[in-house]
Amino acid sequence: MDISTLYESRIPTVPATATLAMAARVMGREGVVAVGLAEEGQIVGLLTQDDLGVAAAAGTDPIEALAIDWIPTTLIGATPDESPSSVTRRMRALRLHHLQVIDGGRIIGVVSLDDLDHGRVLFGEETGRLARGVARAPEALVRVSMYDEKAHAI
Repeated sequence: MDISTLYESRIPTVPATATLAMAARVMGREGVVAVGLAEEGQIVGLLTQDDLGVAAAAGTDPIEALAIDWIPTTLIGATPDESPSSVTRRMRALRLHHLQVIDGGRIIGVVSLDDLDHGRVLFGEETGRLARGVARAPEALVRVSMYDEKAHAI
């Protein structure tokens, strides 16, 4: 199993020249926790809610500060063919909740720890443990089903 079916490919974007306030407004309007920063039609970086929190803690004025100044300068990501386990380990080691999915040097999506954990439970490595847990506590399946309609296939 790889992460190709687990990441979100629809990433709302803002211009790379957007302020933190503009990026936050788009996140709120779109109901997402990250936006892509775009230059010439390409996403050049990903700004997350965590980045907004770091900027706020530093006392940054979100109306004046540019979003691009608050994203990592090193492109850290995963490729669609990586396993959920390896990506999860990397994200936990780097203390990241969201990670860019990169293909051919381009950012094509974003994956979260929640996506990876959920996908591993439903479609792969931990399915046996889930089935044993459901046998002991059937309400566990109901909670999973409410999270994602794919759970109905179990």
